[in-house]
Amino acid sequence: MANGGRLLLADEPTAALDFDGRDTVAGLLRALPASVLVATHDRAVAARCDRVLEMANGRVREVRM
Repeated sequence: MANGGRLLLADEPTAALDFDGRDTVAGLLRALPASVLVATHDRAVAARCDRVLEMANGRVREVRM
């Protein structure tokens, strides 16, 4: 991000964090002036995203949170 990137890929950015840490990281990611692609198993984090895609049984589908 320091070099002006417009896309950040984040793989499980809230794994092993407590609730406060999860909320802090999710808020920081949301505030970035870039697109953020997050891979997560945490539905609370996914619910804060603008768009959610779920991969299951070899298929990808958009879901509403």
